[in-house]
Amino acid sequence: MASNITNRGDLLASNMEKVPDEAYVAFSAASVFASIGLFMTGHRDEALFVGLLGSAFGTMAAIMKLISLQRARLV
Repeated sequence: MASNITNRGDLLASNMEKVPDEAYVAFSAASVFASIGLFMTGHRDEALFVGLLGSAFGTMAAIMKLISLQRARLV
């Protein structure tokens, strides 16, 4: 069971490393601008939800950096 979880973690880490850092920044910026657009059109609840996605993309970028640094140390 533990090796299965480790294999899944390695697969997730390798897939996250394939996504360039600029993509996470672009997704974060796009969610902020989409949130502004939704807010201005009166969709306030949706705007809050979409606006909060920006921090999730930023967190994913930080996790990806930590994983890649850890993998570089192991190699």
